[in-house]
Amino acid sequence: HKTFRLSTLLTVAAALLCAGLLPRSVNAQSTIVVNQRQPFDTVFSDECTGEDIQVVAEDHVLVIRKVAKDGTVYWEESINTHGTATGLTTGRVYVYNETIRFTRPAQPGPECGIGVDFSTRLRLVSKGAYPDLFVQYSFDLDISPSCEATFDETFASACRP
Repeated sequence: HKTFRLSTLLTVAAALLCAGLLPRSVNAQSTIVVNQRQPFDTVFSDECTGEDIQVVAEDHVLVIRKVAKDGTVYWEESINTHGTATGLTTGRVYVYNETIRFTRPAQPGPECGIGVDFSTRLRLVSKGAYPDLFVQYSFDLDISPSCEATFDETFASACRP
């Protein structure tokens, strides 16, 4: 039956599109300015537990310049990070899976040559029976005038109250 075949074709096409195997249409009002992945490996001293913690993860930074229906230009930015944190003395393993999204008005001028700095408290989820680990996370993103992104991140203790 033609209806069944069309239905099956649409279902398969939708699945391929969701899996990223077919090209998506691009909104004419959006421009991807930065789409960059960067692995990192750092160690910080957790004053709450007295242990050095190694964080191994990868950041995916995406900055999109968008135009609203009313003509207002704004930035939509996201940092998606996946990885692990491991106590170097105890071997305790924590999952680091965080997405931070924000939007802000675009400043007049070129699309690149911007910087973003922020800090937040993160929860690293324990992979065992021990408690989750809380850390203070700081992120510094600089996008050069040629749209090359560099970012630096730091972790510090954030003991539970």
